[in-house]
This record gives sequence, structure tokens and C-alpha cells, in this order.
Amino acid sequence: MTTKFKTTLLTGLFFFGLLTGLQAQDKYDFATVTQSNYSELRISIEGKPFEVRQLPKGTKYSEDHGKLFEYIAKMQNDGWEVFNTFVSTFDVQQVTFVLRKKKS
Repeated sequence: MTTKFKTTLLTGLFFFGLLTGLQAQDKYDFATVTQSNYSELRISIEGKPFEVRQLPKGTKYSEDHGKLFEYIAKMQNDGWEVFNTFVSTFDVQQVTFVLRKKKS
């Protein structure tokens, strides 16, 4: 094999690999679901303003996360997956789920 042929072949393989790698990247939609002491769920999908859902009366604020988990389970049934979870315990305890879903 000549040097010119090897260079051409390797360049072609490099560009093919580069194009294949660029197409293989998955694109995701992201959402956050937060429950805080204020007895509400705050939901934001793709950075849109938060949608606020009031929890039923009688919810014991930060002690009862049943409705939060129900909503997360519903989102998982709709194709979302939990990507990260964190709890803030400063003045207001708040639980946040970060979810992602492959774009169609």
C-alpha cells in the first residue's frame, strides 16, 4: 500500500466514524418535579414556567410524599426516567426529581 492510499483510507474511515458518532448522540427532554413544605407539586418540562398543583388538604407537608411518588410513577409510565434526585433541608425541606425522556 502506498502512503497516499493509506492516508486517503484512514481519512475516509475517520470521517465515517465522526459522522456515525454525531448521529448516535441521544436527545432528551428534561423535567423537574418538586414537592416542598408548601403542600404543592411544582412541575417544569423543558424549562417552561412551573405548573403548580396543590396537594389535597390534610397532606402533612414534608412528611407525606405519596402524591409526589404517584406523579413520578405516572411520568415513568409515560416514558420518562428518573435522572437525578436531591433533597434540600435548609429552611424549607424540598424533594426534587429530575427526569429525562428521549425526544421523538
